[in-house]
Amino acid sequence: MPAPGSSEKSDRRRQVVLEAAVECFARKGFYGTTTNEIAERAAAPTPQPPELALRTARSAYNALVRDRDVLRFLMHANCAVDEPLIREAVQWCYAKQVELVRVLVGPDDEAVRQWFAAGMLENVTLALGLADIDEPWARTLGGRTETGEVQR
Repeated sequence: MPAPGSSEKSDRRRQVVLEAAVECFARKGFYGTTTNEIAERAAAPTPQPPELALRTARSAYNALVRDRDVLRFLMHANCAVDEPLIREAVQWCYAKQVELVRVLVGPDDEAVRQWFAAGMLENVTLALGLADIDEPWARTLGGRTETGEVQR
């Protein structure tokens, strides 16, 4: 039911703007985010073909975790779930991620799990700096051939 003095449409729009603000603040912080960025994020996105949307999402995630501080923060959050507030925040984040991945890959649970499995392996690869280690085990985990080419 809408809040007193508002409509369901305005409540939904407010929710969209709040979600956009959270996403922007999570990426650039409170002082690094402009209201224009929030407004752009809240605007209706242009539909993309599923394959392009999947590549875009994977690319955005890879760019995000290439910042070692962000990567370590995420890993520490996963390890600190004994703290109830952190556990709730991490669970909420995973729930939102699963919703997004389902939009990108469809309702197939196995495809969703594969998305997360690939992401977790990428986290380990980046955290350990495997791209800089020329050993068979590092090449295997990093998906590289003996010549250093990335396997896809």
